[in-house]
Amino acid sequence: MLFKLNAFLISFIFIIALETSISDDAWFFKVLGFLVIFSIFIVWPVTGKLRFLAIPFFLSIGSLSLLYLIDGIVEKQVFVILSGTVYYLAILGVYRLKLYDCDQTAQGMINLATLATGFFWFVSNYGWYLNFAIDAWTLVVTFIGSTFLIGLPSLRISSEAIRKVKERAKAECSKAKFQKKFSKEELEFYTKQDYLKVIMLNFVISLVMGQVIWSLALWPFGYLTIGVVALVIYFVLWDISRRYIQGNLSRSLVIKNFILSVIAVAGVLFSAQWNLVV
Repeated sequence: MLFKLNAFLISFIFIIALETSISDDAWFFKVLGFLVIFSIFIVWPVTGKLRFLAIPFFLSIGSLSLLYLIDGIVEKQVFVILSGTVYYLAILGVYRLKLYDCDQTAQGMINLATLATGFFWFVSNYGWYLNFAIDAWTLVVTFIGSTFLIGLPSLRISSEAIRKVKERAKAECSKAKFQKKFSKEELEFYTKQDYLKVIMLNFVISLVMGQVIWSLALWPFGYLTIGVVALVIYFVLWDISRRYIQGNLSRSLVIKNFILSVIAVAGVLFSAQWNLVV
């Protein structure tokens, strides 16, 4: 199922809001307020869970903030279409997960939306920091908080999916071998432990990204270059954590991610314009 009418209508309203902000920059804060209210009173009841609200909420705010920094009208229209597509995939992924919590396609949609949302926030936050003389500590705190809330849903979904797969496998094993089943209290204990592990891993990623953006702020690059570098670093940390939660993390995977990230960052930096201050 790749089409859901409710998800399409919600995404269409989101696109209309972005188009309204393009027509007149003075509408920026009005559209911002509308997206906040829209996310809380319309999107939240649709998603059903607070953690599912995080990605559409931050995606909408990040898209609007980044759209404000884009100059060309053609580039703005392309960005609106791209943002609307990612927004639709995020809502559709939530719908599919509500029907089947181990849906791999839905998890892929959420993962894609997570990375896109992170990129929009990294670029827009740093762009606002450069253009409006925002304090560095505000940038770091914003990065830590937004990174934590953006990454939490995808890691939590991965944790719940692998835990439920294990529970079903153990239940089948118990039926076949007449082993003792887990009690409700034991299942709740393991669920809590998994949740605490996800929280801790996500918190560590957020702190590292706060340190990363503080370091990148000293580099002579524009906000797009800094955003891409931050996304590469975030992806490596996020992917390693997700693999660890799923139980398929290996040394070769860590080494491969590290090598690819070094190549990607080097390519971005060598192709970027250096704005040295003398």
